[in-house]
Amino acid sequence: WKIISGTVKELYFKVTSLKDGQSYEFRVSAVNKVGQGQPSAPSVPAKYSPPGPPSAPEVSNILPTSCTLQWTCPTDDGGSPVLGYHVERALVSDAPSGPLRWISVNKEIIPDTKLNVKDLVEDNKYVFRVTAENKVGRGQPSAPSQPMVAKNPFGKPGTPEMKESTKSSIALTWTPPTDDGGSEITNYVIEMKLEDSVRWEKATNDKIKDTFYVVKGLKADKMYDFRVAAENTAGVGPFAETEQPIQTEDKIVPPSLSSDKPLNEPLVFNAGSQLGVELKFTGSPTPSIKWLLSEEPLNGSLFTVTQDTTSLLAKKCSVKVAGVYRVQAINEVGEAEMSFEIVVLDKPSAPLNLQVKKATSESAVVTWDEPESNGGSGILKYIVEKREASKSSWVTVSSFSKETMQATVDKLYEGNQYFFRVSAENKIGVGPAAETNQPYVGGHGFVPPGKPRNLNADEVTNKSCLLKWAVPESDGGSPISGYHIELLQQGGHGGKWMRITKSPVADLQHRVTDLSDKASYLFRVIAVNKAGPGEPS
Repeated sequence: WKIISGTVKELYFKVTSLKDGQSYEFRVSAVNKVGQGQPSAPSVPAKYSPPGPPSAPEVSNILPTSCTLQWTCPTDDGGSPVLGYHVERALVSDAPSGPLRWISVNKEIIPDTKLNVKDLVEDNKYVFRVTAENKVGRGQPSAPSQPMVAKNPFGKPGTPEMKESTKSSIALTWTPPTDDGGSEITNYVIEMKLEDSVRWEKATNDKIKDTFYVVKGLKADKMYDFRVAAENTAGVGPFAETEQPIQTEDKIVPPSLSSDKPLNEPLVFNAGSQLGVELKFTGSPTPSIKWLLSEEPLNGSLFTVTQDTTSLLAKKCSVKVAGVYRVQAINEVGEAEMSFEIVVLDKPSAPLNLQVKKATSESAVVTWDEPESNGGSGILKYIVEKREASKSSWVTVSSFSKETMQATVDKLYEGNQYFFRVSAENKIGVGPAAETNQPYVGGHGFVPPGKPRNLNADEVTNKSCLLKWAVPESDGGSPISGYHIELLQQGGHGGKWMRITKSPVADLQHRVTDLSDKASYLFRVIAVNKAGPGEPS
């Protein structure tokens, strides 16, 4: 051993001039006027480190004031054997307000990976964590356990009932306990006995998570009692027994259908909301289930069938799921049927036949027809908006009662181009708008004409062709003064349209000359009125 300092008066000392990669041990001796005392035990070589975290503890045997924790060792012991463990607990609230406050459970180090925790407060919710310790010190804590509530084990399930029987099996169904004791149910335990026996025995070792199970391997024509208990981390709860013995026989029962909700009135849902309708069925043998919407078989992906229920489900319902449903349960001895109607309320569709009917120099009259669909709810009003062609934002003109199918739009400036749109509103909201396709020009009382129709090339030569067309469906409210013709040479002119008429053509035909031999061309015609040129053909 080498003395590195003999004048240290504090309870710490910084050692310098150490070599990189070299391991060292240190020890300390106290000195008084009599002399130097015995040295301390050597320090732990620097190659060791604290252990890693153990696994998250699992909670079992939950009672009002105690529970049992169990965990596994860290995968990394830091190069030094784990000496033991420290357990902490923290209270958990349903509305967390900050970091958890951890409190130590044990005073002495725990050598095992299991601990019975005491002194809990009934109905409090707890989480636990574990820290491993080796000769270097404590490592990082484990992940917290699943939350648990300190209380007595949960209640018993609903009374088990026979759903179906054969000479060697009984199908049982039951409902979950109303109270799970604050911990998720992980299994149901089924026990059985012959009617004249006093000894219960397990009916199966299977893990049962559903509230349905078929007990097999029974003796024919015998009477059996059954009982069911739920199990979670707290253990197995109390049993619920069948009300009377059940005989193993080939029992045939016609189907039946029922619902916990009344279905004599339409079921109303808003578009976009979650839809769910559940029906219960019985019958032996188990009936097959069919769903029909408006007498058409329903796609199997839209409904589910379990052992004793069938459900119609939609995360976001739309008008497509609206209509009259018919559900059939069928087995070899009979048939049961239920019908009900679903109404889906949605926003109305866009108004129809939107037009600019007439105008003055400063106003236009916009007319429309009712939407094709009112969304299942009456129209409350119509909203009329305008937009200048040079701008992107719409301005609300006004809203009008459901009986009104026209609106006068004022304050239109001469020469400015305007678009109009109208939307319908019901109690669900405002639906999509109908919008004018052509701009209206303020002051004129008319708009540019529509597209010329039926454009054809005739009498084609290597230098010319004769174009013919028909008048547009709409002249925009002003007589058409002529037509412009544009040409696009495929592979030429940089892919741009070129106007080949200096002034509008008055006729419905025009001969184009000076074409290049063997070149390919596209042509289009544009109608013109006082409002200006319209859209090309």
